[in-house]
Amino acid sequence: LWAKFDLEPQALAGREGEQPFHVLVGPANSSLLPPNADMEKRYSIPGFEIARQILVRTRTLDTILFGNRAKENYWGEFLKLDAQGAELDIMQGATRTLTERTVAAIVEVEFCPLYESQPLFSEVETYMRQFGFAFFGFWETRHPSARLRHLLRPHGAGWQERLVHADAIFFKDPLAPTKAVLSGRAAHALFACAMLLGYYDFALDVALETWARGEEAERIQALAEKYAQAPDQQKFI
Repeated sequence: LWAKFDLEPQALAGREGEQPFHVLVGPANSSLLPPNADMEKRYSIPGFEIARQILVRTRTLDTILFGNRAKENYWGEFLKLDAQGAELDIMQGATRTLTERTVAAIVEVEFCPLYESQPLFSEVETYMRQFGFAFFGFWETRHPSARLRHLLRPHGAGWQERLVHADAIFFKDPLAPTKAVLSGRAAHALFACAMLLGYYDFALDVALETWARGEEAERIQALAEKYAQAPDQQKFI
């Protein structure tokens, strides 16, 4: 399935050193940040009680990618971050990665603080703009589901609920007024990421404006049109 796969068993954060890690009753909810008791109480979120705390040694993404992995200059081109509220902290320890490597990112963002002092979507989006990234949309949005407390049951067709969190898609946009400068490989990686995420028009725009010429441009246009018109089960991904 993968052309190359590797596992780096590290705890990522914005700085190097030891930090407390909050292990929650629901293991998938565990985080460097303590849970927000007010939100847990308001929505009766299951599994958000602290089971214990442990110390973990954290490292920055820049240290990892530009340390022993420096010669493999493709790591970090496409980031997927889901760290239970610590995403912005991790990216603050990845300034070189975001500047020199990353062309696309999927970042889990929140619209209400599930953890104490948790940065929200607006703060993540503002930070990413500093590095030439543009917010393009959401991969998946999530409202309080059936596992959370609702005062009204059942729900009618017009029922609405607060948007809690989502996966936000960011692309480094060489066509924006800021005109991010991309190397040949970076432009190819950006094209591939845009295709994988279904942004076919943007992918084609990037290719035609940066590297695709002549017959290659025609092939790229045909490829983008093919997948743009394909049913969901035949998408590029």
